[in-house]
Amino acid sequence: MAVKNMSFKAQAVSRNAGNGKTRSAVSMAAYRAGEKLYDERYREEKDFSGKRGIYASEIITPDGSPEWASNRQQLWNKVEAAEKRYDARVCREFIISLPNDISHDHKKEMIRHFVQENFTRKGLIADIAYHDFTGRHSHNPHCHIMITTRPLKGGKFDNKDRELDKKDALQHWRKSYMEIGNRHLERQGYEGRITTESLETRGITDRAPVSESMAVNQMRKKHRDKPDQFPLPEIAKQNDELKQLNKQLADLQQELVQAEEREKREQERQEKTTTRPPDKKPEPARATAKETPPANQNQPAKDKESELDEDTRQLIRQWQEYRERERIKPRRPDNREERGYDFDEYER
Repeated sequence: MAVKNMSFKAQAVSRNAGNGKTRSAVSMAAYRAGEKLYDERYREEKDFSGKRGIYASEIITPDGSPEWASNRQQLWNKVEAAEKRYDARVCREFIISLPNDISHDHKKEMIRHFVQENFTRKGLIADIAYHDFTGRHSHNPHCHIMITTRPLKGGKFDNKDRELDKKDALQHWRKSYMEIGNRHLERQGYEGRITTESLETRGITDRAPVSESMAVNQMRKKHRDKPDQFPLPEIAKQNDELKQLNKQLADLQQELVQAEEREKREQERQEKTTTRPPDKKPEPARATAKETPPANQNQPAKDKESELDEDTRQLIRQWQEYRERERIKPRRPDNREERGYDFDEYER
C-alpha cells in the first residue's frame, strides 16, 4: 500500500511583517480566493480576480453564526476592526497538500471534516481556498485555510483562543489531518494512504537528501525515453549515487542485525547443552509419632540441677529462701483505713 507524504504548514499572521512592511487579513483573503475586496482599515481595494489556479473557495462557520460571517469582505474587515495593536495577530494560516489521485469532491470533503473537527466546533471561522486542482500545476493540489484567532460568541468576536499558540498544537493538527484523511480514503475505497510524518520518523533512509525541482523531474522522464538526446542533470546523478550508497548501507545494517541474532541464538544453544541442572539434595527424614524423643527431653529437674556447678546451686538456694521469707512476712497496710486512721477527725 502506497503512503504519500503530505505537506502541512502553519503560520501565525501578524500585521507587522517586518522591515517596516504591514500585512492585512483582507488582502490575504482576496489573494487566496482570487477576488476583489475593499479593505476598510487601509481604505483601498484589493483586486486579485485575475489570479489563476484557484479551483474554488468557501467559508465554514460555526452553528448560529450571523450572516456577515459568511461574507468574505465583511468577515475580514471585522477581524481587522477587532484588533487594536499594530502588531496584532489577525489570523492563522494553514497550507495543506492533498492527494492528487482522488476526486476533487473527496479532497474538499476531507478538508471540511478537518476544519470542522479542529476549529469551527470551537467557534472559529475558516476561510478555505482550493488551488491547483486542475491545469498545469495539477500535480500539486493544495489548499489555504485562514482561521480567525477569536471565536464567535453572541454574534461578536470573543477573547482570543490561546490554544492555537500552544507548542504541541501543530503536532496535534498534523496527526488529526493524517487520521481524518486516511479514514476518508478507506471509506471511499482508495488503496493509498497519507502521512504528515517525516521520512526520518518513518525510518526511510533511501531517499535523496537533495530535493529535486519539477524541471529535474521532467529531464529524468526525457532521459528515460531518450538518454542520448537528453542527458541527466548533475543533481539527479548525485542523488542517484546517494540513493545507491544509502541502499548498500541499509543492506549492511540488516546483515549486521541478522548476524548478531544468529550469534545470540548460538550462545543460548551452547549454554543449554553445557550447563546441567543441579542435583537434587535428599530431603531430611521427617520425625514420626512413633519415634522416641531425645533422652534429655524428659529428664527430671533433679538431673538438670546435678549438672550445675556448686556456685549456681548456692545462688538458687539463696533465691528460694528469699522468696519464702517474703511470702511469710506480714503485709504492710496499703491504705489509711487499714492503718487505723480516723478520717473524720483528720478532716476536722
